[in-house]
Amino acid sequence: MGIYVYECHKCWRLEERILPVDQRDAPQTCQCGESMHRTATAGNFRMPGGNPKINYADQFTADMLGTKPEDLPAGIRTPKVTA
Repeated sequence: MGIYVYECHKCWRLEERILPVDQRDAPQTCQCGESMHRTATAGNFRMPGGNPKINYADQFTADMLGTKPEDLPAGIRTPKVTA
């Protein structure tokens, strides 16, 4: 199952739908009656973690690249979130 976003080109409505992967390309109908087209969206992903001194997303990326988190380029580091 995945969450897919569909857009209507008549009324510009966006809808998220939870569908099995094999049905993501099946025709979808908008409330206005027109067909909707699947659109690309940015992912929303957050690595959980309870230690504020460790950024688990950066640690994962560093592990995949075979480097240390502090050596990651600034462009791929996770921004610091302050509460």
